[in-house]
Amino acid sequence: MIVYIDMDDVLCDFTGAKNRINSQYPQMGFPQSQFDFYRRLEPLDGAISAVESLIASSEYDPYILTAPSIHNPMSYTEKRVWIEEKFGFHFVEKLIISLTKGCLKGAI
Repeated sequence: MIVYIDMDDVLCDFTGAKNRINSQYPQMGFPQSQFDFYRRLEPLDGAISAVESLIASSEYDPYILTAPSIHNPMSYTEKRVWIEEKFGFHFVEKLIISLTKGCLKGAI
């Protein structure tokens, strides 16, 4: 069964990082436009182990489905590096980066 898992605020703390930067630099409209923003996102508690459980399962076929930032062209690379650092190079093949996530059909 194919399962799509989002990155931002599902696997990693996008909103927390954005809010921290906005509180320090209120003039910065889009903190996510900064170099290395996505690569430095902290994983949410339990998110990594939950995905690892899905990977180990014979019932599920997990993919990471995430949208790039239109404010940061490096977000494609940074998200890919984040996945490799957290799950290993082999799982990079399960990363889908798309602005049109609704076009994909999965079980959940």
